[in-house]
Amino acid sequence: MGSIPITRSTVKKPFLISNLQGARGGKSLHLAGTPLLHVSEARQVRTLFLQVGLNTLPSAHEERWLAMGMDTSKQKEQFQYAYVAALAAHAGLNRGDFSVDNDSVDVTFQGRGYRGQIRNPQIQLQLKCTSRRLVSGGVIKFPLPKKNYDDLRGDNVVVPRYLAVLMVPEEVGQWVMHHDDCVALHNLCFWVSLREAPASTNADSVTVDIPLSQRLTTDALRDMMTAASDGRSM
Repeated sequence: MGSIPITRSTVKKPFLISNLQGARGGKSLHLAGTPLLHVSEARQVRTLFLQVGLNTLPSAHEERWLAMGMDTSKQKEQFQYAYVAALAAHAGLNRGDFSVDNDSVDVTFQGRGYRGQIRNPQIQLQLKCTSRRLVSGGVIKFPLPKKNYDDLRGDNVVVPRYLAVLMVPEEVGQWVMHHDDCVALHNLCFWVSLREAPASTNADSVTVDIPLSQRLTTDALRDMMTAASDGRSM
C-alpha cells in the first residue's frame, strides 16, 4: 500500500484515538476516519504528528496507550463516573449503581446522619460527558435523549434525580494534567433538575438549559443530600 502525502490540512482534529487500534500488525492507520498511511508500530504516529507540526502530540509514554486506546465515547463515560465519584467521596457519600441502566440512572449516592425527615437520604444522577461547544448565553444547551428527559422529569419518584453534564477538552490528553503537587481533572461539571420540566413532543431529543452557575461540587452534592433529607429536590 502506498503512502499518502501528509500535511497539516490532511490530519483532521480532534485526533481520534479509537481509530488507532489497527495501528499494529500491518493494518491501515486511520485519523478521524480517513486512511492515511501504513504503519507497523504506534511510535510512527508520534513521528507523523511531528512532521505535520501539531502541538497536541502524544508523549513517548503514551505510545502503548495509543495502540490500545478505548473508544472515546466509553472514555467519556468512565471519566465522568470517576470525576463524580471523587466529589462524592470528598462529600462523605456512599456510592452505588444498578447492574441494569434502564431508568436513566447512572449512579446513586446515599448519606447518613442527616437531621431532616430522612436520616439516610439518597440522590440519583444521570451522567453525560461532552467535548462539544454547547455554551450560549450563560447556559449549556445540551441535547438530551428523549427517554432520559422523560425519565428525569416529574415528581412521582422516591429519590430526587439530577442531570450532570461534564464538559471536557476535545483532546483526550488534556483531560488529566499531572503536576508536582496535584492531579487536575478538566474541565467542569454542571447539574440541573428536570423535576418540573414540561412534557415534550420531540421524538428524539430535547435541548436542556443547564446554567453555568450550577457547578457540581462537593458542596452542591451535600446540598442535594440535605434537600433530599428534607423530602425535597433542588
